[in-house]
Amino acid sequence: MGFVMGGGGGGGGGGGGAAKSDEDAADGEGGTRWCLSCGGEWVDQLEECPDCEVPLVDENPFVALAPPEEGAANIEYELTDWATESRVMLDQLLTGERIAHAWQGADLVVPDAVEARVDELVEQVERTTLPTLDPELDRVAFTLEGWTDDQVGVLGERLDGLEIPWELDLEGELVVHAHQADEVEVLLDEAEHPDALPLDDDGAEPGDEGDEEQGEEIDPDEVFGGLFVACDRLAKSSRDHRGVLDAVAAATTLAGARAPYGLAPTTWNDLKRRSRHLMTLLEDDDSTDDQIELAAGELRTLLRTLV
Repeated sequence: MGFVMGGGGGGGGGGGGAAKSDEDAADGEGGTRWCLSCGGEWVDQLEECPDCEVPLVDENPFVALAPPEEGAANIEYELTDWATESRVMLDQLLTGERIAHAWQGADLVVPDAVEARVDELVEQVERTTLPTLDPELDRVAFTLEGWTDDQVGVLGERLDGLEIPWELDLEGELVVHAHQADEVEVLLDEAEHPDALPLDDDGAEPGDEGDEEQGEEIDPDEVFGGLFVACDRLAKSSRDHRGVLDAVAAATTLAGARAPYGLAPTTWNDLKRRSRHLMTLLEDDDSTDDQIELAAGELRTLLRTLV
């Protein structure tokens, strides 16, 4: 997560207020709060930085760490691509656990002795600040009672890899968009029972048509490429006539096909499930343009790794 660097972490930015002694700054005394974005100091009556409009923190985050003891080092986390709100959240977690830390601009410096715990806090912030669910779409919740941290981690990685938005609510339940519930339910089974019997060789679920013996062989470049183009058209406009026809034709071909040689069963299963879902939406008169365009875009993302 971080990389080892010798020596102590230097001080950070300044601005926005009267200078204070190092001792006062480190203690956060004197009615002063700090901005993690610009480094400004402000009176403690303020909740947000007047310049940056981000929450202020109670302790000076820009003080230097003490030089590491002999044989030790500091760890630096490059967080320049994080939003300011995410760095504020991480700083609050570190302060709450009394973990010594300093900021060099947008980069975090901590003693290497606490690297493991800081890794956990960084991951916690990243999970908390993932793209939120669309408030306009219906949601469903899945209980994760009895799940281990490892199982939840595996599930989260699969959801992120497939670009399926998700959240954990205050009760620890997994919340996803309702139109992706079927896909998520399959992922739940896979994460909860990783040692279960494998899928058929073609990646289809038991009982699906088109298993290894009965499925037709396809040219993956032709079928995947054609479906990718169709999904690209539908992701831009669900009413694209050529995209609708080509997507339905390709999904029908995949439904009766067997997995191309070398394609992972889980990937094949995801591909067939997503194409089947898109075809269902296209054939349902009650489907909305947004639902079709979203499903097409998600399938296009998966196909991009295959074409």
